[in-house]
Amino acid sequence: MAEYKRGKDIVKTRDFTNNARVNFEPAFRFMGDNEDYIATVNIFRELCPDCIGDYVKMLFLDTVCANPHRHTFNFGILRDVKTGDILDLASNFDNNMALISRGYPKNIKRKNDLLIRL
Repeated sequence: MAEYKRGKDIVKTRDFTNNARVNFEPAFRFMGDNEDYIATVNIFRELCPDCIGDYVKMLFLDTVCANPHRHTFNFGILRDVKTGDILDLASNFDNNMALISRGYPKNIKRKNDLLIRL
């Protein structure tokens, strides 16, 4: 997970590219706008099977934290700068809508949403 710190009127995160020693490639590069979880796992089976476990953990955390904001520009992979080889899933970042950070929706129509009901 990316490490966040409070700055003056901003939130900062530590550079997870290790001073550009690795390249960040957003999932949009290989998924387009397709946010389907199973399709993403299938692509990871081809690109980086070792990324699947961390991807599923990220989705689990999104579920627990009620984060509806996981799109293909806010997760991705890290590549070796010199070879282009995939190293790992990038650190989890951009959880700004998690934990109901913007408050509850005014028109709650979802009766079976346990997090909202509680």
